[in-house]
Amino acid sequence: MIMKKLYLRALICTHSFICNFGFRGFQSLLQSASSIHRDRGINISESNAQEYSQDAAKVSFRTNSTHVSWPIVEANEKDTAGSTSAENYEIQERNHAERECLQFLQQHMMPIDVPNAESLGFPSKNAAQLPDGLSFGIVGPSIKLSLEAKRDYHAWTKDVPKDIYYEYVANFANVNEPRTNWRPIFYKALAPIVQQFVQDHNVKVEAVVDAVNDHVWSAFNHLVMLDKGEIRFEAGQTPLIYDPMSVLLFGYASCTGISIFLINALRAVGIPARLAGTDAWNGVVENGNHSWIEVWIKHKWYILEAKPAAGGLVKDWMNNPCKFWFCNPSKAANTTFYAARLSTTQLDSETSNQELSRRLTDQIHFPLAWDRDNQGIPGENRTIYMIEICTQCIQ
Repeated sequence: MIMKKLYLRALICTHSFICNFGFRGFQSLLQSASSIHRDRGINISESNAQEYSQDAAKVSFRTNSTHVSWPIVEANEKDTAGSTSAENYEIQERNHAERECLQFLQQHMMPIDVPNAESLGFPSKNAAQLPDGLSFGIVGPSIKLSLEAKRDYHAWTKDVPKDIYYEYVANFANVNEPRTNWRPIFYKALAPIVQQFVQDHNVKVEAVVDAVNDHVWSAFNHLVMLDKGEIRFEAGQTPLIYDPMSVLLFGYASCTGISIFLINALRAVGIPARLAGTDAWNGVVENGNHSWIEVWIKHKWYILEAKPAAGGLVKDWMNNPCKFWFCNPSKAANTTFYAARLSTTQLDSETSNQELSRRLTDQIHFPLAWDRDNQGIPGENRTIYMIEICTQCIQ
């Protein structure tokens, strides 16, 4: 019992030291202690020092202003239900995480963004930093604020793997909507909505999702141009109005714009989300199309409809996807479904047009109902998943 109390006190002291001096500072302290103890005939091996430092990180370390904590997840855990073990974390310096995220987004950017990479804020290999802010594009604020969200919303971001977080939280775009600096505005507007969950370490991610989906539509009333009411659904607006800033100003959008708006709101508070849908019901263009979102919870993607498009907030959507009007056997029959993502092959500003064309041919693309010849949006085929969950629904 006495030893247990002493161990807990040591962990508390360790946590205090890490918060004040950083993880590397703690490791330096251990190395110094090891050296002193060796001089006194006491042996503290490097493995023991590493074990103590890892124990401290497991028990108390969380993302702060100088370090980022990432769960270590096995490959086969990413697509199955369950929670990441809290015992294994990668501790990364904040500036290193920013550089790594920038590199990830640059290497996996959508092909349509490659010609404008420098305007988006990706560094050029052939040009030094330009004056008057010309080198500062939207990717910088996107990365910084996504890592701020990981710090501020630790309760529900702590178990999101690094690659998922980089692609579906830090990413600033969904498909080919205009690229705008939406994240600072969303980050500020969403904070009051999710504040009630911040101190709840047992909070369910879906509760945060529901709060965002319920209240984000009225969080920008001071910016909505038309009637100062909630952002609403209005059919037939894509591609006229589907980027988040246009939706804010006009106060409405159709399914694609509404879905992108909710995706960006969830990303602003550190929840991975992406655009999903079909460009042709039952494989027939004349039957129409639809867009919704997928949200990543407990190592699995779940479908979700934005409140304005669904006609209200749908409850218990994780356990019952049949509540969504588009999830049923008749809609699933002969329909192909996709989710948008970043490129699965690495691209950069020096990729030749010929090589870019070859990679586009080899890569699954997300079909755009409003731009059918555009193959510049990488995609993931979700047909099997949608058939599995929607053919069980009774109409």
